Amino acid sequence: MLISEVVRTAFASLRSNAMRSLLTMLGIIIGVAAVIAMIALGNGAAGAVKDRIARLGTTTLQINPQRVMQGGIGTNTTVKLTYDDVKSIEAHALSVVGVTPQQDRNLQVVWKSKNTNVQVTGTTPNFLDVRGFALGEGEMFNSADNQGRQRVAVLGADVLPLLDVVEPQAIIG
Repeated sequence: MLISEVVRTAFASLRSNAMRSLLTMLGIIIGVAAVIAMIALGNGAAGAVKDRIARLGTTTLQINPQRVMQGGIGTNTTVKLTYDDVKSIEAHALSVVGVTPQQDRNLQVVWKSKNTNVQVTGTTPNFLDVRGFALGEGEMFNSADNQGRQRVAVLGADVLPLLDVVEPQAIIG
């Protein structure tokens, strides 16, 4: 049998069953497109997770006080870390490169006539270095601001539209 005869027979079969052929092709096209889309979404999600893990760094250790559980029963006492604990870690842990305390709370923030509820993080000036973050614009508050208890803030990019801030001092990108 010649190749040309096989091709002619195939096209004749496709023409005689046009609707079946069209639906079959449509099913194949949709199936291939769905597989490609799922692979692309999976790769994108994997990349995002890898970026977040990489930002934490391989040598980052976070200590979070939690509720104490004993025998499956939670106690009402919680262990509190203090600023003195942070200073002690800095002074005595010789292998530690940087320590930054962090206190997170959901609070209402107000800018002129606008307000919104956001997560506020209280921390020290070396927060960006320790956590591996970078500012998109502006500058981070410094030790003098911290010691003088100045009322300064670094805004996340998601907060700006909520408050209609036009010219912020610093933005975490």
